Amino acid sequence: MGRMHKAISISNQPNSPNTLGIKKYLQPKGFAKDDFEKKLLDFIILTDQPFTITESESFQGFALYNRPSEIKSLPCAKTIKAKLLQLYDLEKVNVAKKVERCSRKNIDYNGLLDFAHSGKLLAESLVKFFEDYQILGKISTITTDNASNNITMMKELESIMSEKGNHSDVESLDDSSSDENQFDSDVNSSGEDEASSSNTLSIYERVRKSISMIRRSSYFRQSFYEACEIKKVKHKQLVLDNQVRWNTGYFMLTRLMEMREPYKSLLRSEKQLSSFQLEEHEWDLISEMITFLKPFYEMTLHLSKAKQPSMTLSAAIYMELYKHLESYNSRSNLPKEMMVAAKAACEKLNKYYPESDGLVYILGLLLDPRCKLEWYKSVGIDTQTIRKNKRTALEFWDEFYKPSHESVNNAEDKLVDDGDILSSQMKRKRMSKPDEFRTYLSMPPVEKVVNNDILQWWKDHEQSFPVLASMARDFLAASGTGVPIERVFSFGPDLLSPKRLSMQVETVRKSFCLKAWRKTALVTYKQNKMIAVAKIMAGSRD
Repeated sequence: MGRMHKAISISNQPNSPNTLGIKKYLQPKGFAKDDFEKKLLDFIILTDQPFTITESESFQGFALYNRPSEIKSLPCAKTIKAKLLQLYDLEKVNVAKKVERCSRKNIDYNGLLDFAHSGKLLAESLVKFFEDYQILGKISTITTDNASNNITMMKELESIMSEKGNHSDVESLDDSSSDENQFDSDVNSSGEDEASSSNTLSIYERVRKSISMIRRSSYFRQSFYEACEIKKVKHKQLVLDNQVRWNTGYFMLTRLMEMREPYKSLLRSEKQLSSFQLEEHEWDLISEMITFLKPFYEMTLHLSKAKQPSMTLSAAIYMELYKHLESYNSRSNLPKEMMVAAKAACEKLNKYYPESDGLVYILGLLLDPRCKLEWYKSVGIDTQTIRKNKRTALEFWDEFYKPSHESVNNAEDKLVDDGDILSSQMKRKRMSKPDEFRTYLSMPPVEKVVNNDILQWWKDHEQSFPVLASMARDFLAASGTGVPIERVFSFGPDLLSPKRLSMQVETVRKSFCLKAWRKTALVTYKQNKMIAVAKIMAGSRD
């Protein structure tokens, strides 16, 4: 440290007035009861501990070890619950303040409801949520999956918001990625149907059934492990696909190819599995299936990122997948099963592609400084569609975001005194400034954005486009899929462990929200701390 960072002295005594002594950063902080209880509460929330853990003698012995004499016991379970509910109220206020910064809102809503999930009840729950956070009428998009009750929910929501006097221009984004598991099923079954018509067993079904038998039997699992040792292949468990999990068909076939030799050896040696053996041309078909499914897996990864806007990617991903599928039309040497699979995939994409012309998708592309209107031209979109999308975006900007002349005049009048000729002339000059959105679109796209973070790009250029940056925050924050929020909800089984099953619905809901909020706050704290340390190590006194 002494060699690399000369602004910090390793010794307690600074070498010079301009050198910071390291003792300043190593001073221990005294024990504080309030801080201790906050850390204890964070531990319980973030690790899904039962509230009664504080009443356990072994945990008390650990937590109170070497503590000051005035700390003789830990808060009881009832006190922990009360503190959790109190913390929820405080965090909720903070979240509401953050949400209020945006002019329009978009949400991934995945509520915990203690009643039937009918479309009407979901809509009523959403309205209650909007009113609670005082954002009713400011919602621009709602990302849902394509379940029928969500379609009903959107119709009910529009009706309820109209009754409450709020003009409903909310756009529903169907999470097409939620249909990825059904897509896998369609592609696989298409191959199976084709195989059955030839009076042969489906390759996919033979693979699936054999893997299922191997995984269920301890004897087969041990035999497979021994086959891996004989073939000198690192043992990895075979993967079984799952119709409710994305890309599992791809994972199953990829792992199978990786474990090909021990798998073949096991099927040859075990009579119960021998009927599932594959010929060489069938292995070639499996390899072709992996090649076919790989782009869908890669596109899923792109859309699953939670910290980067995914709306811009939606149309681009459709184009990539269509391009991939079209390549199969020009290949005459493909097995018939693969042609059927490609057709099934096209039908699935055709179901969702028309929705990519929605306002949120259009603005997602135009507000990406790397794309703008040039992206449409680069992928061969016709001129008429480009003009239509541009007109749609500009009309929305003019109606909802573009500052009116009256508001600009009022703001300027506050700064200009009567009789101030110079100020009046400068005011006329400022009034002649061109439209932000049209100016932005007239500029060439940027070649690269640092870390692909287009929200950071808008933050850096907020002074040049103050109002447009606000619109960019609103629309680029709209999630193209429900993956980020579903990832948050995936820790539900951890939250409701066997020792926490007596929790009431309201306590579960608040514990769930608190865990997500506190985890986000912890990540933000670490990032800010790293930035502060970096500044100090660079010699900054701030």
